[in-house]
Amino acid sequence: MPDLRIPIRSGAHRIAAIALYRALLTQCAAVPFAVAQQDELQNIVRNRFKQAQHSHSIQRLRVAFEAGYEAIDHLDNAVAGSEESTSYIVGLLERAPVGVKTTPTHPTAARRGGSGEKAAKGKHEIKQPRTSLFDRPLPLEKLSGPRHVPVLFNANRVPVLRLKKPQPQALSLYIHKRVVQRQKWHNQRMQLQRERVVAGYEDEWDELVSSTKGAPNTAGLSITEAMAGMGEREEGSWEGSVDEALHVVHGRIVGEKEKNREMAAKMQGVVDREREVFERESWERKEEDRRRRELSSDDRQQRHDATNGVK
Repeated sequence: MPDLRIPIRSGAHRIAAIALYRALLTQCAAVPFAVAQQDELQNIVRNRFKQAQHSHSIQRLRVAFEAGYEAIDHLDNAVAGSEESTSYIVGLLERAPVGVKTTPTHPTAARRGGSGEKAAKGKHEIKQPRTSLFDRPLPLEKLSGPRHVPVLFNANRVPVLRLKKPQPQALSLYIHKRVVQRQKWHNQRMQLQRERVVAGYEDEWDELVSSTKGAPNTAGLSITEAMAGMGEREEGSWEGSVDEALHVVHGRIVGEKEKNREMAAKMQGVVDREREVFERESWERKEEDRRRRELSSDDRQQRHDATNGVK
């Protein structure tokens, strides 16, 4: 069966391409040219490899590899002192477009909106720890705009504190994950409740077989223990095993409810504190506006009195 994998995902293709790429860059730096010409040669190699990086055509890749191996031969001969290969490379540089001889740009750095140096500088900067949600309210000078009281709402039994609109995507994913996990637990509980009925029938059958044939009761044992007659449990039963699993799942559901209740109480505390600060700051702004209006009125009265006195 033929290999249908694209070349970029083939290990043999990647090894051959990387080896050719490194050999070309090494020999471009070794030819007896000026530093500017060596840089242009290396940029030609980088740009040509970048253009063919995602090519899926076997014919085009074969032509590209043959051209690369031919370039290696000319570079080796030029390093060894061959005038013919040297003139061939010089002619290649003269015929090459200007855009191919420039340093290729990196899309990742362009998307980040900065160069590689800026990205490397930012990588080693010490980031300030983010403020916890429950450390609010923040001082007015740390806010980017006017203060708003957050809204506490119930998203499918998950308490959520919305600070601004639109809702961040990370918060939506978090709510979806919590809801899906809780639904899985409810589905497990329903499945175990159905299996508990069948487990009761299994216990009745084991008791019936044990009483009629005098066989030891192997309920709740594994197949190996039952066959070897070892590790018999007197109180083991099919129904008891299902009850244990039900107890675990029920504990998870109850724990989730308690967690949501505690989180809702903490978030409500944040809302209350934010509302208190918001009302106090609103009152202070109103008082400041009132005092400013009174001062403005006094100034107008003084100017009016002064004008009348002059007249």
